[in-house]
Amino acid sequence: GDGDVSLPDVQRDSVVEKLLAVSAEKEKLASEVYLLKAKLDKFEKLVSAEKG
Repeated sequence: GDGDVSLPDVQRDSVVEKLLAVSAEKEKLASEVYLLKAKLDKFEKLVSAEKG
C-alpha cells in the first residue's frame, strides 16, 4: 500500500519539529528586520530634518 510513501512516525515528528523551529527563526528575524527598518526610518527623518 502506501507504507513506502509515508515517513515513519519518529522521522515525521523530527521533520515537523525542524519546520517549526525554522518558522520560529523566520518570525524572529522578520521582527528584528522590522525593528531595524523602523530605526532607520527615524534616523533618516532626523538627518533630513537637520539638513532642512
